[in-house]
Amino acid sequence: MIYIAIDHIHPVTGRPMPNGIPVELHDQIDQLGNDRLDFPRIIYYLRDCKIDCQIVYPADAPIGSWYPMVLSWFDFSRDYMSLISPAALSRIKAKEMLLVFTYHEGDHPGRIRDRLDALCSDHGIDPAITRLISGNTTADQYSNSVYWPELEFMYWRTVDKNSCARYHLDPRSQAYTGLCRIDKLWRKVFMSDLWSHGLHKHGYFSYTQHLLGGEDNYYECALRNSYLAECQPRVDQFIAAGPFLVDDLDTRAHNTYDQNMTDLYSDSYFNTSWPYSIK
Repeated sequence: MIYIAIDHIHPVTGRPMPNGIPVELHDQIDQLGNDRLDFPRIIYYLRDCKIDCQIVYPADAPIGSWYPMVLSWFDFSRDYMSLISPAALSRIKAKEMLLVFTYHEGDHPGRIRDRLDALCSDHGIDPAITRLISGNTTADQYSNSVYWPELEFMYWRTVDKNSCARYHLDPRSQAYTGLCRIDKLWRKVFMSDLWSHGLHKHGYFSYTQHLLGGEDNYYECALRNSYLAECQPRVDQFIAAGPFLVDDLDTRAHNTYDQNMTDLYSDSYFNTSWPYSIK
C-alpha cells in the first residue's frame, strides 16, 4: 500500500487538490498560469496500474507516505520547499514522509536534482528522502531520481482506445510519422535535422510553426545550450522553408489528445517523438 499525503480535498468535488497551492486559490487554479503546481495525477496512475494507494492527510500519514509536488514547469528561481504546508514540512524534516517531485517534461534531470538538493539544504531537509520522478530517460543516472513516461500515461488515459491504429501486415506508403504541432526550439532542432537530410520526404512529416518563436529563449531551460546554438543556422533555414503540413486540421484539433491520427499511423512503419532528448 502506498499512502499519498494530500493537504486539501475539495469539499464539493472530493478531488485531491495540488499540494503547494493555498486553499484560497483552489477555485482559481485554471487562471494561475502554466508554471503552477498541478493535481496529484500519480494517484490515478497508481490505480490504473492496480497498485493499492490511499489518500491521507499529512498529520495522519503513516511512516513512509509520499507527499507529491507535481511540477508543470521547473522554475530554477522558485523555492518549492517554501510552498510545502507546515504539517507536511515537519513530517518531512523528521524523515517520516518522502517528498516526491513529479515532472513530466524532459528537462535535464541532473540540473533539476542539483537545485532540489540545494533547496533541501536551505530548509534542513535530508535530500535522501526527496525523490525526482522525471520524463527524461536519463533520470536513473542521478541520485534519488527515476525515469517515468508520464506523458504516455496521460495520453493513454485520454484517448479513445477503440479508435487506435490496428496491427496489420499490409504494405505502408510512408517510413514514419513525425508530428510536431507546437513550435519549440528543441523540437525543431530534431525536425530540421531530418529535413536537412531529405528525410521529410519519406514520412508523414508535420511542423506547423504554431506559436513560432514563443519558446526560443532556451538559455533559461535545462538543456545543452552550446549544441542548440550550433544548430541555429539550420533551424532558421528549416523555418523559412515551412510550415510543413500533412492534414487539414486546425490548431485546436492538432493540440488535443482526442485526435489519434489513426490513418497516418496505420500507413507508416515507425512512429516516434523527439521533443526531450537534449541534455
